[in-house]
Amino acid sequence: MVCGQVVERFAYGRLGWPDTMTSPHLFAGGYDVVPMLAEYWLLFLAYLAAGSLIGGLYYRFGAVGGTLLLPLGLLPVAAMEGLLATGWYGAGLQEGLSISRPAPLVLAVGAVVIMLLAGLATCLVLRDVPIRPKT
Repeated sequence: MVCGQVVERFAYGRLGWPDTMTSPHLFAGGYDVVPMLAEYWLLFLAYLAAGSLIGGLYYRFGAVGGTLLLPLGLLPVAAMEGLLATGWYGAGLQEGLSISRPAPLVLAVGAVVIMLLAGLATCLVLRDVPIRPKT
């Protein structure tokens, strides 16, 4: 993602196209690599945590139960997107609620809390589930 963003900004500059983004990000421009890495790392980590939780929910509760619990499994993604407000729905949510983006320290602490809660939820879902034998 970061390499693609840098290449895209370079191509836009060479073609004389405007370098604008429609949603706010942690990085100011197309060449702010460290903030880009931080933002994408946090988002991808939230998607990974959600995928682990969803997989655990399906393993424990089967197809019907796992499907019914999908909203619970998507909470880490929704929380991280809402916290960072970089796209999907977070920017619109903050704009609709007339709140501004939190300070970087609040973002960092919030992201850690979200990941810890996602890990704890996955642990609680899977901690006493027996491993099924291969058939």
